[in-house]
Amino acid sequence: VRLLTRDEYRNSVQDVLGVQLNSELIPADTIDLEFRYPGLADLGVINKANVGLYYELAVRVARQVDVQQLGFQQGGDNKAFVESLGRRLYRNRLPAEQSADMVAYLQEHGPNDLVAAMLVSPYFLYRSELGDDSEGGLFRLTQSEIATLLSFGFLGTTPSVDLMDKAEAGLLDTPDAIQAEVENMLSTERGQEQFARFVRYYDKSYKVVGDKPGLDDPTIADMRRELDTFSKQLIAKPTATMNELFNPGYTFLNERLARHYGVNGVSGEAMQRDNVDRTRGGLLHMGIMHVSNSDNTATSLVKRGKMLRKQMFCKTVGAGTGLDPEDVTFPTEPYTTRTYWTLITGEHASSGQCWGCHVYMNYGGASFENYAADGRYRIVEKAYNNASVNVPIDASGVLADNTGLANWMSFEDARDISEHMPENADARDCLARSYYGYVQGEQPTAGGRQTVKAMSQDLAAGGLLHKMLATLATSDALLYRKEGD
Repeated sequence: VRLLTRDEYRNSVQDVLGVQLNSELIPADTIDLEFRYPGLADLGVINKANVGLYYELAVRVARQVDVQQLGFQQGGDNKAFVESLGRRLYRNRLPAEQSADMVAYLQEHGPNDLVAAMLVSPYFLYRSELGDDSEGGLFRLTQSEIATLLSFGFLGTTPSVDLMDKAEAGLLDTPDAIQAEVENMLSTERGQEQFARFVRYYDKSYKVVGDKPGLDDPTIADMRRELDTFSKQLIAKPTATMNELFNPGYTFLNERLARHYGVNGVSGEAMQRDNVDRTRGGLLHMGIMHVSNSDNTATSLVKRGKMLRKQMFCKTVGAGTGLDPEDVTFPTEPYTTRTYWTLITGEHASSGQCWGCHVYMNYGGASFENYAADGRYRIVEKAYNNASVNVPIDASGVLADNTGLANWMSFEDARDISEHMPENADARDCLARSYYGYVQGEQPTAGGRQTVKAMSQDLAAGGLLHKMLATLATSDALLYRKEGD
């Protein structure tokens, strides 16, 4: 069983009950630092504090529900109302005994209290992926569980009545049928929002960005809209590829964001597609990624380099040693932020003790140095040791492989790395592994690793994102569970 994430709870309440919730009212997701995505099944335990929050939230929602819109009529068919609402909220038909208990509760407490009671039920808060007993210790998910998994995995919300009807009719029992459903989901606003949510975790831009010099709240919101609009319009196309994810040659801007970036020729409040040069466009060139992975007033080679290595190449990077740099001699002439970090964490810092981890971060982080902490592109920066002097930025370097023993490539800037991403087997595997975890709620086990391998092969063969997602949706790893899973 898997606890609903904050987004899944919000979307389910809106889609079934017609109540829009502020996400901040919903208990926050617990995110494992290595897993990196919400919804990890092993963390789906509700602590005492969150029990109270879920109760308060259920009461709040129930007070706003228009029960007549849900089909309730005073003196009407209570059993039909309970079974219809129970099917939507619990994502399955109610057993007769449960239905009778809920009808009795409705008659005693009224429809709004019934809604509140249902929202604190484990049948709503958790989704089942237990399956039916079958041969060889494998449990195939029931048709209802497949509908639920597909809906939450590719739409981020509870299954529709139409999808549940298909499940009950046995129409989700073949790979072709499942693939068709996923394609349909990706063509919807909900499906495109779900992909955009994945991207926010993939590039670690999901966290709230606080006040930064040179940025105001509307511009930060526009940066998020830039990424979300790009992600949604990309996945809406069956021809979308991994290369376009990183190197589209365009982005989406409005007048305010274009002015912030120094891009001419864009007017109005609405986001519009704009063909851009190599300094913009694609995941590694989004302003929200740059500001989310920076310090408050300065860039951070470590934060940006760690994001690239951990999120895009799935390389575990150790925690800091806490060592103070020894015997560092800083230049007397003006020097760059990159020089500072190289001196205190580079190959020769602290007798090389830092380099075992920083080999994976410093060069990759340096590739983004053309992007200030506020997301603006620049070719010079204020010297780290003398703000009255500008010094030229060097964003070139080498990208070490995940062993740290060899280099994948040399680069001049972040665009060179972007262009390398679809060609890199570790990057393809990481994208596949990340989406697997996002949908499945677990790190891939033996069967899952085979699925990730097949998804990665899809990316190598043509890079089609829809093909990768179809491979995931129709895989045995998604549709079967083993004893102990």
